[in-house]
Amino acid sequence: MNLFFATGEQNDKHKTNYAKRISEYKNKQKDFKGENLKFLELVNRDLLESEDCFEKIEHIVNKLFKNGLKPNEIVIAFNNDNCIKTFSKEEFVNLKKLDKFYEEKNIKIGVFDYKDIFNYDQVWHANEIIKKNAKVINKLDLSPLEKILYAYLIVTQKTYNLETEEQSLAQSRSVYGVLNSDKICCVGFSEYLKSLVNELNDKNINIFGNSVGIIENKIKYLQYGIHRNNIVYLSDDKYKLNGFYYLDPTWDYGKREYLTYFLINLSEIKNIYGCKICDSEKAFKNVTKVEKDIFKLNATKNYCNIIPVFASSVASNSFRINDSLNFGKKTEPNIYSFLQNNQKFKECLVYKQTESDLKANKYVDEEKILINNYNLVQKDIKNLSVTNDKNFMWKLLNENSPKVDLVTIQNALYTLYKKVQKNCDKDKISKYVFDIIKMNINDSNKLFKSNSQLAFAECEKIL
Repeated sequence: MNLFFATGEQNDKHKTNYAKRISEYKNKQKDFKGENLKFLELVNRDLLESEDCFEKIEHIVNKLFKNGLKPNEIVIAFNNDNCIKTFSKEEFVNLKKLDKFYEEKNIKIGVFDYKDIFNYDQVWHANEIIKKNAKVINKLDLSPLEKILYAYLIVTQKTYNLETEEQSLAQSRSVYGVLNSDKICCVGFSEYLKSLVNELNDKNINIFGNSVGIIENKIKYLQYGIHRNNIVYLSDDKYKLNGFYYLDPTWDYGKREYLTYFLINLSEIKNIYGCKICDSEKAFKNVTKVEKDIFKLNATKNYCNIIPVFASSVASNSFRINDSLNFGKKTEPNIYSFLQNNQKFKECLVYKQTESDLKANKYVDEEKILINNYNLVQKDIKNLSVTNDKNFMWKLLNENSPKVDLVTIQNALYTLYKKVQKNCDKDKISKYVFDIIKMNINDSNKLFKSNSQLAFAECEKIL
C-alpha cells in the first residue's frame, strides 16, 4: 500500500511554507517506523498544459530539496480528483517529459486520483481505452439514450473484484486503477461510466457521481454502508425522454446485458430491496463513526491525512453534496451547478426563492414580489441560494424523473444491436433483445418490491 503525507489545508500561505510542512512530515515519519512514507506535493492539473510546466515543477523540487527532503521521499502529483479523466495531447507530452526526467532522479511524478498516484503509462493506458470506446460509440450515429445504453453495456462487462488488503483502494475505485487491473467495485463502476459518458461529449447527456445509503442484515447486527452509483440527466427527442434517472452499473454487472438498474425513476430507489436502501444521513453518520474507529486503530499503518473527496447522495428523502478539494478548471459539473445553469429549472428556482422571501417578511408587498420575480427570471440565476436546499433539490430532481417505458428500452436495444451486429438478421436480433428483456423482468422481480412501478416489474404478464 502506498503511504503519503499531504497537508489538507489549501490556503497559499500554508502551502508555500515548505519548512513547516516538511517538519510535520519528519515528525510523522517517527509514527511510521519501518514504513515507506512519502511527502506528497499536490499541484494543479492545469499546470500540465502550461508552457512553463517543467520550470514550475523544477522550482517546487528545488524548494523541497532546500528544506531537507531526499529525492526518494518526494512524490509530485497533478490532482485529478473529480476531474475529467482523459488528458489532452499537450498534457501527455508534459507528463511523459516529467516522468522520464524525474525517474532518473528517483523522484516519483504522476497523477493523483482516489488517494493514490498513477504514473504516465497507467494514465495513458486508461486514457486510450476511454477514448477508443467513446470513438466507437460516437461513430454509430446513435441517439443520446442509445449512446448511454452502449456505454452502460461496456462498463457492466467488468466483473466486481476487490483489491487485497495489501493493495491500494484506488485499484478498484479510480478509473486508472480499474483500467490497469482486474479490480473494480461500486466506485470504480461509477467512475468508469462517468468517464466514458463524459468523453462522448454529448450536450444532451450529463452524468453525475452519486451515493446511496445501504443497510445489510448481518448476524446479530445491522451494517450500514455507502454505495456509489450514478444519476444522469438525459434529453432524447427520438424517445421523448427528458429528465433525471438513476443508474447502477455495479448491481447490473455480469456476462450478459443486465439492465435492471438502467434509467430508473428516482422514486424507485425506495423500492429496491435486494440490498436495502436506507436514509443516507443515517448511513453517512454510521460509516463516519466506523471510519474514525478504523483510523484510530491504523493510525501508524495506512495513512495520516484524509483528503476530502466528492460525495453526493440521493436516498428516499435526502440530497447531500460534500465539499471537495478542487484544483483547476476541469472539475466535472455536480448537480448543483448543473441546475444553477440550466434554464429549464430557472422558473422553479426563482419561485422557491420568492417563496422563502415571503416567509421571511412579516409584511409582503405583493406587487414588489411580482416585479422582483420577473426581474430574477431575466437575470443570471446561478447565485440563487435555493440550490443549497437539499430537500427542495430532492423534490426538484424527483419531479423531473419521468418513468421509462419498457418499449423504449426494447427499441433502443434493437437499434443498438442492429448497428453493432450488421451481419445479423432482424429475427435473430429481435430474439436476442426479447431474451434480454425477459431476463431483466425476472431480475427486477427479485430485486424490487412488488409495488414497484419499474417498467420491467410491471411487464411480467406480457411475457
